[in-house]
Amino acid sequence: MTAGRRPLRRQHGFSFLEMVVALAVLAAIVAFMAPTLLTSLSASREDATLAEMAQIYQAILGDQRENFAYAGDVGDYPSSLDKLVSDTATGWRGPYLGNVNRVNSMLTDGYGQPYEYYLLTGVSGSDRLAIISRGADGLSTNTAMNPNVAANFTGVAPTDSAYFEGTNNADNIVYPTPSSTNTNALNVNITGTLALNIQNFDSNSLVNAFVPACPNLYRVTVTSQARGTAVVSSLGYAPGFQVDLPQGVYQVLITAQNLTAAPFNERLTVIPGQTLTRSPNITGLDSSGTDSFVLTVVNKQPTESLRVYQFATQLTAQTGNTVIAAGGTSTFSVRACAQVFIKSGTTTAIRDQVVMPWSAVTKNVGGSAATLAVTNNRADTIRLYNSDIFFGEVRKGKSQTFTVGLLAGDVVQSRTTTGTVLTTLTLNTGANTLTQN
Repeated sequence: MTAGRRPLRRQHGFSFLEMVVALAVLAAIVAFMAPTLLTSLSASREDATLAEMAQIYQAILGDQRENFAYAGDVGDYPSSLDKLVSDTATGWRGPYLGNVNRVNSMLTDGYGQPYEYYLLTGVSGSDRLAIISRGADGLSTNTAMNPNVAANFTGVAPTDSAYFEGTNNADNIVYPTPSSTNTNALNVNITGTLALNIQNFDSNSLVNAFVPACPNLYRVTVTSQARGTAVVSSLGYAPGFQVDLPQGVYQVLITAQNLTAAPFNERLTVIPGQTLTRSPNITGLDSSGTDSFVLTVVNKQPTESLRVYQFATQLTAQTGNTVIAAGGTSTFSVRACAQVFIKSGTTTAIRDQVVMPWSAVTKNVGGSAATLAVTNNRADTIRLYNSDIFFGEVRKGKSQTFTVGLLAGDVVQSRTTTGTVLTTLTLNTGANTLTQN
């Protein structure tokens, strides 16, 4: 080597051949890993979509104990999933969702497809609710232009055992997941029941005790704290009082016809699927000096006459007679909240008895039992009255049968929650039906 000369060094970098070999190796690695990567990506999208569906579901229902979400604030299910983000309904306190994909006022899943909203409320008992993703293939038997709207749902229902069969729904994701071992997975209820059992102390010397409150002496108003509106407005109380209320917090006010101050005013929480019972004991009544109302007694017995007593005192009818002949009708003036005994006209046997309401009333005696099956196809709740005394209600889309305390000849009315009469029906012996559209 010549003195003073340094050895040659290799230039930094890769030759063309080395680059080709490196790319070939990289391509082989990518080809080998691609299925795993795609599977991982698909699983990630499915997991993210499923998590978001759970959030949407809870945005509608909350935890149904402390957080009542859309259903509790508004008092109903949203008509569209977009209502969870933007709505003008009374009581709305949203948005109930954050960081959701929203395209053309539709919520979309991790695959860029609009969510489907399945809601069925026209059934007895529980409603049915599900959020659905069309999956990676974007196919569905639901062909609605805006599947975010519950009323637009078409195709196979997710409650159908054949829902996942065929190509269109094969990779759909349904939340909650229906299965043959959990047929109630999609069942849900947003209403609970408020039951009142009022006892009033009657200082009449013939009573001098707490007794079940007489019908229509008390008025009940139930106001939603979220909406600030009276869901129940001055509804007359009668023993057995029950009303169904959407989940949430309510102010329950009870006023009395004979008292200036409200004897009960309490904030209560209604949990769906549960009955909340309150049993107030109220004083201030003396049935010996209450207002008098007309009692009409219809004797439906074929052969036996009847006599009418207010406590132990026999009453004379307004037409002057003291005995109601078989098949006859008589009217009497009776003090509100007094105990009325209707006895045989020839013996001391009691044939019927009633606590006189704070209103006029008709009492059929000896009639045959009747039942009433009510189907409510209206968009609101209907209430049922027998001789102006409230005895039950049926919410929209529901059916209910009433079997207690009804007799042939009773005149039943269905009314709106504001008191407007919808139907008047005279009951026949046995089964009666009423469908309200």
